[in-house]
Amino acid sequence: MAFTVRNVPDAMVFALVAAWNRRQEDAVASNFHADVTQITGGDYRAPTVTDDTFTNAHAVPTDAATCVTAVNAFKRVINRHFADTRAHNSAVTAAMGEADATDLTTAIAVGNQMKADYNAHLSESSVHFNNDGTNTIAAADGTNLTTLVTLLTELRTDATAHIINATPGEMINLVDA
Repeated sequence: MAFTVRNVPDAMVFALVAAWNRRQEDAVASNFHADVTQITGGDYRAPTVTDDTFTNAHAVPTDAATCVTAVNAFKRVINRHFADTRAHNSAVTAAMGEADATDLTTAIAVGNQMKADYNAHLSESSVHFNNDGTNTIAAADGTNLTTLVTLLTELRTDATAHIINATPGEMINLVDA
């Protein structure tokens, strides 16, 4: 299909972006996403992207303090992924609304809710191009430091594998300046 576009820069840019993004979506095949959730850097002349995953400076937690830090960082990654309209097919999952964790008890609560929300996201109707049946978090809910560390370790691994399962190449997301 060819776009009929006025020969002016703005119209051509919008058409090129639409055509490129459609190409990405058409190439999804068996992937879950049309794009990896990413963070954009650089400037408009040389943009860069970095995969927005748990492995970017999010260490596996080992004690109560690092669990609090990790669960809050992981929640931000999950929320950005849930809201990524370029990666997902159509509707996206609502963001986790829980307040940030402040101690081990609240980290356990947020971690358990994150597990439930993430697992529901994997097969939510109309969200993914193909539902994800392989990256479900099977670890038990956190009840203490040891079980929370186990849960967050699996969340980090499974959610990273889910987020990066996408068509090669980047989508283009036009935003207002």
